[in-house]
Amino acid sequence: MNENPLYRELNQLWKAHAHDLNDAFEQAYGSQFGPELWGYTTASFLEELRRILTAGND
Repeated sequence: MNENPLYRELNQLWKAHAHDLNDAFEQAYGSQFGPELWGYTTASFLEELRRILTAGND
């Protein structure tokens, strides 16, 4: 289990809003940041962040 607070926050967001992830992400983090600008969907961006946060924790 990753103890990083951001990792936990991302997991909570994902679990609570699996059906409306895009809307929940925008509400939580604002419309001034869009994963689409970097070629991500909201889901793929969150997956990438989780991957980065767990890198080296094996």
